[in-house]
Amino acid sequence: MRKPDLIANTYPLNAVLLLSEHDEASSIETILALLRQGHDFLKLYFGETWSDTAQYIIYKYGMNHLDKLKAFMLEESIYPLAKCTISDALTRKAHDKPSYSEAVRKWHDEVLEFYYEHINNNKLIDSNLITELLGNIPDFDNSIADSELAMKLFEVKDLINEHIYGTYDEWKEYCLHECPNEFEPMPKNISALLRELHDRYFISQEQQELFSSLIPKQRLVDEKIVGRNDPCPCGSGKKYKKCCLK
Repeated sequence: MRKPDLIANTYPLNAVLLLSEHDEASSIETILALLRQGHDFLKLYFGETWSDTAQYIIYKYGMNHLDKLKAFMLEESIYPLAKCTISDALTRKAHDKPSYSEAVRKWHDEVLEFYYEHINNNKLIDSNLITELLGNIPDFDNSIADSELAMKLFEVKDLINEHIYGTYDEWKEYCLHECPNEFEPMPKNISALLRELHDRYFISQEQQELFSSLIPKQRLVDEKIVGRNDPCPCGSGKKYKKCCLK
C-alpha cells in the first residue's frame, strides 16, 4: 500500500501563493498570521514547504513592510524558526540587491538591540535565533566583525549558541572569510517556486525512504560541529538548515 505524500493537501499552499499575486498587504498579513500559529500548525497544513513559501513572500514584498516585520520579531512566544525565516528572506534580498543592504542591516541591528535590552525575557529570547540573526546580517564591507552590539551579545553567558559559529573570535573569522551571506537563487515566480517545491518535497514517503537508503551515510569521525549552511551530514546533498536541522 502506497504511503501518503509528505503533503497530501496543497490547497493552503496554493491559496497563499495566489493571494501573493493579487494583494501585497494582505499577503504579508496572512503569512505573519500563519507563522504565529507555530510549528505543529505549519507542518500540518504546509508540511516541509512552509519556510520556502514564507521566504518567497517576504522576499517579494518585505522591504515595503520592514516595520511590520520588525514588530513581528519583537513579539513574545513566536516559533524561533519562523523568525529566522523572515531574517533569511530579507538577507537574501539584500544579497541579490545590495542597495537594500543598509536597510536590512539596520533592521537586524534594531531587532538584536531590542533582544539585548530584554535578555531576561524567556518568552522572547532564544539563543539559536539570536545566533542566526548575527550570521544573517548583510556584511558586504566586512564591518560587522567590529560591531559593538555583536560583542555585547557574545559577552552575555549562554545568549549565543557557540555550536553554530563558535566563540566571538571564531564568529569574526567566519564573517571575514567564509562568506556567510551565500544563498540559493530565489525562484522568480510562483511557477518556478512550485516546481522547486515539487522536486524537493512532493515525493511519497516510500520513495523518500528508498532514496535515502541509496545514499551512503557520512560518519562524523571527529564530531565536528556542522554549520547551518554546511552540507548535511546525513548525506542528502542539502544544506544542514534545509534538512536535519529542522
